[in-house]
Amino acid sequence: NETNFLELTLLARMISHGGVRCLYIALASCLCLSSPIVAGQHGCENLAFCIPSRRLCHTRRFSLNQDRSYNSDGTLLNKAFADQIQRLVEQRSRARWQGLYADADALKEEIQQLSPSGYEIILQDEPRKNGGATTWNIMPIRISAAQEQELFQQQFPGPSVLNLAHAALGAAVESTVQTSISRAQATVNTMDEGQNEQEGQRALHRNQDYREQSREELFVQVKQRLEKIHHSPRMISYELGGRKAADAAFWLALAGCKDQELLERLADVASIELERFGERSSCRSKDVYQILERFAAAGLQRHERLLQVARKSLSCKENSDNKKSTEDEQRDCSLDFHSDRSLLLIWKFSTKQKKQFAFLQAARRHWQGYVQKRKEPAFIESAFISTYQSNQFNQNGISNDWVTMFDDPTRPLVVDIGCGMGVSLLGLGLTSISKDLSGVESSRLLLRDDSNHRSSALTWSDCNYVGVDLGGLGVGYAIGTAQRWGLQGRLQFVVDTAEGFFERSKDYPGEIALCLIQFPTPYRLPKEGGNMQLPTSQFDGFMVTETLLESIHLNLLRSNGKLLLQSNCEDVAVFMRNLACDHVGFTFETEDSQSPVSCSFENPQPKRVPQRTLDWIAMGGERAIGPGWFQTPVFHKEGCTETEKACLLNHTPVHRCLLRV
Repeated sequence: NETNFLELTLLARMISHGGVRCLYIALASCLCLSSPIVAGQHGCENLAFCIPSRRLCHTRRFSLNQDRSYNSDGTLLNKAFADQIQRLVEQRSRARWQGLYADADALKEEIQQLSPSGYEIILQDEPRKNGGATTWNIMPIRISAAQEQELFQQQFPGPSVLNLAHAALGAAVESTVQTSISRAQATVNTMDEGQNEQEGQRALHRNQDYREQSREELFVQVKQRLEKIHHSPRMISYELGGRKAADAAFWLALAGCKDQELLERLADVASIELERFGERSSCRSKDVYQILERFAAAGLQRHERLLQVARKSLSCKENSDNKKSTEDEQRDCSLDFHSDRSLLLIWKFSTKQKKQFAFLQAARRHWQGYVQKRKEPAFIESAFISTYQSNQFNQNGISNDWVTMFDDPTRPLVVDIGCGMGVSLLGLGLTSISKDLSGVESSRLLLRDDSNHRSSALTWSDCNYVGVDLGGLGVGYAIGTAQRWGLQGRLQFVVDTAEGFFERSKDYPGEIALCLIQFPTPYRLPKEGGNMQLPTSQFDGFMVTETLLESIHLNLLRSNGKLLLQSNCEDVAVFMRNLACDHVGFTFETEDSQSPVSCSFENPQPKRVPQRTLDWIAMGGERAIGPGWFQTPVFHKEGCTETEKACLLNHTPVHRCLLRV
């Protein structure tokens, strides 16, 4: 009956797994069933019946020579079909024994062509010394990664989240001003002189509007894609497995995404993934930290579920190298925008190192391919557009509309020239609204005016901030982050030239209290070789010119404001200070005249002297040593730039001086 059959099935399976084959056949032969019996040499050698398996429910066909077959639907394998396979297998065994290997290969191909849909017949040949027999079974076909991808694409058609984020980043790269002024001017000169301004403005706005609209469309598509795959854990693992969700979040932030909810959804996906694989031995602590650092660099300030899962995952990892204590690990397990890991990641992109530069160019090509698929009209040459990019705020009046830019345009203004990714101003802006961040001592040093005691109570929370840079990618990243943090009423970023911005800042209702020039791109030293992408000299292509310093001096004069100069190149720092003091009229302050800044991050003593500094010393150059040179950071942790953080971690000297009018 059915009960006895199931009992025998279970017992037979246990015995089979134990390897007691004889007992298995004996028990099976003793039970009288209606199942078909296949005649053999010894009468009851072959018995067909169902045996459940963990992989799939299938039928095995057992014999003394261990011929086996698996049925695809869990029922008895058709006797005629099994006999057909068995006959071909026996013919092949005889062909191999006789050395007719060509015939054996032909029979093997014929056997495999009999495989049911979704399954394949597996042949296993034993050596001649063991009898040369052949065993066979039917197993489900394992789907390759490419086939699995095709199945997922059929179920969820369209580009993946990562592809959409990459294309959005490419659109942001396309919008940046990366072409030199000389090339842009050469392009403009080829046009008719009377029409180039008007036509250039139209081209600029047309292309900018299109890219902005396209990026917003891509952001919406990412959101829709996440909604579509969110309820399919297998699809999430396939499309956003590992750290892919964190990569997508960082790329979207670089593209200027202003949607906080979108980043939070990606963090939800990353939490699901960490719950899936975070406690496995294959998941290293490094992998968890990389996920956190990318979300932190994207500007995600809090996500309790992600942090909880990350801490749980890290607590399971054995600290074999003993390089970090548990306290240090818990401190790093956070979404701190100004953490070492986060700022180093941003620094790699801001300096456009070789690997990151190649990645950004690949994103740009991805965007161009996306445009071609949509069959949109071609863009105007980037070099032509870049010429007018700097005029955007001049022509349409945005930079002069202080009432629109700030909630209170009468507040003192802090200007960062060459702000890059805007890290320093984002930190200062966050200091202005956050109660748990301390910037009192740095504000006392940089904002205090001893002549009229104007700023005895002036802090960062009393200021407005503007970052100015020609790099559209960094400015877009900073704008998106500032908006997601709710800082747009105090903090603005513009794409403009330094001279152009200060020329149009004369009508600012308040006073300009502080100007920052931090780590400008250095020029080449007067020696053979060197980086040919750098400006030729301090007088040819270098950002800091006498004209710029005069414009800054004029704007700071009415408020007795200050100018902070910082560089990790000693010759650049010396040149900037000498130019400002000897030719423009600035005077430097000494470190002893101010209260020291107590920074909330470690300030290791520099141990490594860069090769550029060694070359400068060998040339007999003036040293950045003595009165007026600050040996310690002047900003608190949140005001530190990504470049300064990299220098501190790499033990590279930073040369600072604070000037007043």
